[in-house]
Amino acid sequence: MKNKKNIIFILLSELICFTITNISLISYTNSVYSFGMNLIQCFYFLPIFICSFYSFLSKQSNRTILLISTSIFILYSVFLHVGIEQITTFFTSLPGTIHFVVYASKIYYIALPLLGFRILMLKKEATKKAAFLMLLKIIFLLFITILLKHFFQLKGVLYSLPLSELIFMFTLLILSKKNATIIFKLPEKV
Repeated sequence: MKNKKNIIFILLSELICFTITNISLISYTNSVYSFGMNLIQCFYFLPIFICSFYSFLSKQSNRTILLISTSIFILYSVFLHVGIEQITTFFTSLPGTIHFVVYASKIYYIALPLLGFRILMLKKEATKKAAFLMLLKIIFLLFITILLKHFFQLKGVLYSLPLSELIFMFTLLILSKKNATIIFKLPEKV
């Protein structure tokens, strides 16, 4: 039962993070940015959704889940970096939108390969601690977005999610040191 609640916390926090990013783009009042960011976030959310369900429903070992989900994120990230322009042309033919999506996706997807590890770490947590940690990620993102938007305008909004994701990963490692050692523990020789 706790796994089902944790997956809901992960998916809900991602949606809240996307909302924070979209609200911070409202001040630019350009439909190119809004449409482009929504497209980027749809591509970003898809592997999180798939790997979250696989991780929480799988009976495989932690290392196998980590290997599979991280490789999915890495392959997906490479695929998006290589083919984002072709994928974007399916949805729009406006050159400004295509340029923004290609530019912003290269920034926004920096932290994508780390998400497999984050999902596995949150799978091992108790429900209340997982909810607290996801709330912490949202708070990190909110403060980083406000701070970076003030100094770097649009680039600050784009860099806020990868930066908050990296800070959250380090915080998760520090707070979940016990679970990190369980995941990376070498098998004992028989």
